[in-house]
Amino acid sequence: FNGGDLLYAFGRYQDAAEWYEQGLRYAPTYAQGWFVLGNCLAQMGVTRGAEVAYGQVLAFDRDHHDARTNLATIREWAAA
Repeated sequence: FNGGDLLYAFGRYQDAAEWYEQGLRYAPTYAQGWFVLGNCLAQMGVTRGAEVAYGQVLAFDRDHHDARTNLATIREWAAA
């Protein structure tokens, strides 16, 4: 996940998403991993994938405010 964070910081969202996906293979219930993957997908315009990722966050952490906010934003984009 740290490698993904570094790639994300440099705007390399596709590469970061791949690192986050690898991390989630080892820690599939890590809510923050799903959150940052959702952020990558949103940055790349993959709104359906971001929606799924944010949904996974909320399945593991119902109180994750940022995921709830980002999910609402993604849904607004899709409706527009």
